[in-house]
Amino acid sequence: MIHNKTESNRGYSFVEMLIVLAIMAIMSAMAIVTWNSVNSARYRNAVSTFESEISTLRTATQAQGSEMALKVYYDINYKDRFNKPIGAYVIKRGYCDDSGTFHEINLADTSTVPSEYSHLLNSDYYTYRGVSNPVFVMQKGKIKYASTGTAIATDIGASGVIIRYNKSDGSVKNGDGKFVIEKANGDIAATVNIVKVTGTYFETY
Repeated sequence: MIHNKTESNRGYSFVEMLIVLAIMAIMSAMAIVTWNSVNSARYRNAVSTFESEISTLRTATQAQGSEMALKVYYDINYKDRFNKPIGAYVIKRGYCDDSGTFHEINLADTSTVPSEYSHLLNSDYYTYRGVSNPVFVMQKGKIKYASTGTAIATDIGASGVIIRYNKSDGSVKNGDGKFVIEKANGDIAATVNIVKVTGTYFETY
């Protein structure tokens, strides 16, 4: 007996191929949306971390002293949790001496802190996130800065920007102006504006 195998070997029909392509397109679109959501969350976290640091510094300064400071900069040697150098924008907590020079406070070795600044070690500002110093802000994208009155913001780079407040009224001693959090594709995630007179900040998009 001879069996007709034409029907069983006919392959995919045009309609079936269209259905498969449609499913693939939908899955690709969902993957893109998910990826964009993850990236957006990373930049929102970067903005939140930056704002938390400057807000905490201002509060601590009014309690302890105007020597307290932070430095936001790009650290090319920053390592991830696997001890792999990835490069990232970070915030380092420390203080400024009488000449305005920034010094890191290393809680693992406080002997490097001169006696005239040792009272700062009692501040929760240096310990409220454990011994992590510097604090990770973001890896991809850029952080740009323009001081008050300057129109164009430029990459803060490795030299970074020092932010300080005045103990008496919380106004800005150094670092007032706008910090632009820029995505890897060049779009602006947010701009954090630090007001010199009041020491407060606000976001623009």
